[in-house]
Amino acid sequence: MNKKAAIYSLIWTTVIVVVATGIASINSLFYAKSADANLASANTAAQTTSPATSVASLQPAISVQQASDLAISSAGSGEKLASNPELLIFNGELAYEANMQDGSLLYLSAQDGSVRFNSITGTDAATTSPDQAVSVAETYINNNQPVAIQWARYQNQIVYAVGFSDGALVLVDRSGNVVATQMVQ
Repeated sequence: MNKKAAIYSLIWTTVIVVVATGIASINSLFYAKSADANLASANTAAQTTSPATSVASLQPAISVQQASDLAISSAGSGEKLASNPELLIFNGELAYEANMQDGSLLYLSAQDGSVRFNSITGTDAATTSPDQAVSVAETYINNNQPVAIQWARYQNQIVYAVGFSDGALVLVDRSGNVVATQMVQ
């Protein structure tokens, strides 16, 4: 039985890599536009520092290092910072702006580190973890035999591709929503 599971796992990993590679090559032309859209979305949500308020005169309760760690954990596994978070005023509150390498932005309260805006989800919610994505996929297709999970790109966004032993493939976005399925007949 373990040999069979290993073979299924290898097959699904190969299928997911092929699908992800194909999707990535198609969508790579649009990735830069997606990053620009995330920046525009975050800029629309953010308010800049007013001339009367000096960010330098305000004292954050959390350090830049703590903000970096919180941003990485809130953005999801595999994410990395493009630069150290910067202190600014976001929606009238002292916050850190964290620029991620994939072009997404997170705004974290400088007082308690809570997420105030996440351009990946478009809300103040953290992103879905791989375990949560598997759970969402299992529930969606009523199948509890996943064999592989991997990052993929689908319609200009990074998604989890969850493969199942029966050949099904479920794509879950970083907000925890199923965006596509492929069922084997």
